Amino acid sequence: MNFYIIPTPIGNLNDLTKRAKTTIEKLDILIVESKQKSRILLEKINVKDKKILIYNDSSSANNRKGILDILKAGKVCGLVSDAGTPLLSDPGFKLIRYLIDNYVNVVPLPGPTSITTGLIASGLPTDKFQFLGFFPKTAKDKASFYSELNRKNITSIFFESSHRIQKTLQDIFLNYPNSELVVAKELTKIHEKFLRGKPEKILNEFKLDKNLSSGEFVILFYKDDTVEDFSKADLLFNLLRNKLPIKEIAKLSEKLFKNNKNKTYKRYLSFSKRN
Repeated sequence: MNFYIIPTPIGNLNDLTKRAKTTIEKLDILIVESKQKSRILLEKINVKDKKILIYNDSSSANNRKGILDILKAGKVCGLVSDAGTPLLSDPGFKLIRYLIDNYVNVVPLPGPTSITTGLIASGLPTDKFQFLGFFPKTAKDKASFYSELNRKNITSIFFESSHRIQKTLQDIFLNYPNSELVVAKELTKIHEKFLRGKPEKILNEFKLDKNLSSGEFVILFYKDDTVEDFSKADLLFNLLRNKLPIKEIAKLSEKLFKNNKNKTYKRYLSFSKRN
């Protein structure tokens, strides 16, 4: 029993590989996130009357068993996401794990992903990189996320949506003002754009041009050994700013995180002035 993982274009439909097209054509059942988006691709490659089955974040153990039963009945199935390589910040992990545990041969096809597409054109180091999914929403999750960003001499890659992009850029600017940042917008599409520079510069570009905030974004982040890390100190300030004087928070930060007290104090003052 073979089960195919089939990458689809991240924007430009001409990026579908010949092997992906041939594989989709021979499938008995194509498993998709959404019928609407997948039908656009099927129309592009002139594949008609393909039987489609939905598998997404709402799918259950019963859905996974149903797919296994279909495979056991001799049908050929494959999985696509709405865009890019399945399982990369897309549903599918539980399904693939379940199929492997039940002795299904999983066949992965190579193909498009916005992660490496953004990386190779970013201008940031490519020898070491990590993918962190979507930028978190809560303070608790951000603390864990920042610990990953604190890894030095490695390019971090993560996603953000249009309605949160400016807020995320503001967070990065406050916590890592000296980092190198690249925002890749609408990769492979007509309005593809790369914004490169320090967080403040990119944030200002978004504030000046409201049209920049529409679309899909891949953010690439790099911090080298020479940059002092204030991320934990800044989180401390946000927690205590309404409870202690700035000088006291700076002293506590020095004691806990070994940041220079005077530098931290000046940094906290700058935050207060912005507000």
